[in-house]
Amino acid sequence: MDDAFLRLSLAALFGALIGVERQWRHKNAGIKTNTLVALGAAGFAIMSNSFGTANHNPGQLAAAVVTGIGFGPMPVPAWRSVSDTCASPRS
Repeated sequence: MDDAFLRLSLAALFGALIGVERQWRHKNAGIKTNTLVALGAAGFAIMSNSFGTANHNPGQLAAAVVTGIGFGPMPVPAWRSVSDTCASPRS
């Protein structure tokens, strides 16, 4: 448990440092964004290590995350395009 806390703390620290540098240069992604991204990445890495030695495959977890990000926002644009084409024209 202490190892996970240390890893998450270091991820938050380094993510915040990157965010400070980005905010100092007036870029879009600032402190909060980079801290949350670093914490999420560290959390997924810790989660993949907690599955045990027999099921340790970080590539499989990363592939699932990429798939989820790719297909997650897909239904909204599809729903909008279907509703726009199915709407009855007003006369």
